[in-house]
Amino acid sequence: MAPGVLNARQGFVAEVVVEVLVDDRGRVVEARIVERYLLNKDGTEKETVAEIGYGIEDAAISAAERHTFRPAIQDGQRVQSYSTLTFRIGVES
Repeated sequence: MAPGVLNARQGFVAEVVVEVLVDDRGRVVEARIVERYLLNKDGTEKETVAEIGYGIEDAAISAAERHTFRPAIQDGQRVQSYSTLTFRIGVES
């Protein structure tokens, strides 16, 4: 099996990093995946992958869109800003 390709029968741990645009009320108005990793069993090594699959990316975007933030403040005013969220997902073998 090629590196970075998941086998449905193997256990794995993955991380998905999602960048979000947060409006001046703390609501997510835009979300996109910026990084995906497979981790070794003890979580000490990461391998960048193009896709994880199994609906994990969609679930990470959905979770990010439901997240609420405290708005950023600039010059005493609430402003929109970017932030990142990291989701770690593990499946036992």
